[in-house]
Amino acid sequence: MNKVGICRPDLFIRIRGERMTITGLFIGFLVGIILQRGQFCISGQLGYIIRTRSAAAVAPIAVAVAIQMVGFYILAQTGSITIPTSPMPLMATLVGALLFGIGMGIAGCCLTGQLFRAGQGLISAWTTLLVFSVTTIATQTGVFKYWITDMLKTTGTMSTIPKTLGISPLWLIGLFMLFTIYAVYKWTRSYEKDPDYWTGVPAGIALGIVGVVAWYFSADAGRDFGLSFTIPIGNLFQYIQLDQQRYLNWGSYLVLGVLIGSFAASVVKKQWRNDTMAPRKFWESVIGGFLMGIGAALTGGCTMANVVVGTAYFSWQSWIASFIMAFGLWIVLKLRKA
Repeated sequence: MNKVGICRPDLFIRIRGERMTITGLFIGFLVGIILQRGQFCISGQLGYIIRTRSAAAVAPIAVAVAIQMVGFYILAQTGSITIPTSPMPLMATLVGALLFGIGMGIAGCCLTGQLFRAGQGLISAWTTLLVFSVTTIATQTGVFKYWITDMLKTTGTMSTIPKTLGISPLWLIGLFMLFTIYAVYKWTRSYEKDPDYWTGVPAGIALGIVGVVAWYFSADAGRDFGLSFTIPIGNLFQYIQLDQQRYLNWGSYLVLGVLIGSFAASVVKKQWRNDTMAPRKFWESVIGGFLMGIGAALTGGCTMANVVVGTAYFSWQSWIASFIMAFGLWIVLKLRKA
């Protein structure tokens, strides 16, 4: 019986595990296309909000968050996913988000933007990703781990906003939906169509839908979280360096898929380019990648994990981190104008 693969539970588990993991590659491919076609850099979106201070500027991110709010709530109610409820390390969140915001301002783009730009062939983006990955690995298992251990200790009970307030998430979802509708309305009044890209709200809608699907399949593969790139980028680089199978997981396939999807979209639209990098841009990429690596380790993830995903399940850490990241970016923008 074993010769023909009957009654082989180990074989079934391995095949099922490979099938679930490969969904990360497919979803990453879709995310890469969405990010590249929409030029959806979260730091760019935050910078636009800072410059214009308008509801229309918030619309692309708001619509992605709103769709995920509904999707995550439904998935949680059906038992398909588990919403994180661990307490927030306040000091780590504040310091980490500030460092990440400053880092993405110096590098010129957050981690999400660096990924799809790397797929487009930008050397500066690859440099930032390499430095970021080395830094995050060092914070997980290397020398930086001992620098941040004490800061990551939780001292309070703040996890999610509905839990703190003792109310149903539906109340907050309803309020955020009203704001999103208003923001999208204001966006449609000022929107100028770009024939080359899916700018603004269309990209946000696509990202929100794929974000819900991503959490479902990620949870099915044993990684119970939505779109996030911090640990997966580190795992992918560790797999390339060490060739250890444990680092080739759903998350690392997700990152690989984003790079492939962005590359494919840029080639089809003839927007792929093999650029050069000035010395100043090199150092900006190095410093920005380093600060974002430390910041992501302290605050529980990048802008995608906090601004787009964590806010959708009303994580205190993500809401606080989002505003502090924007503040760090504002500091860099102000200094560059000075």
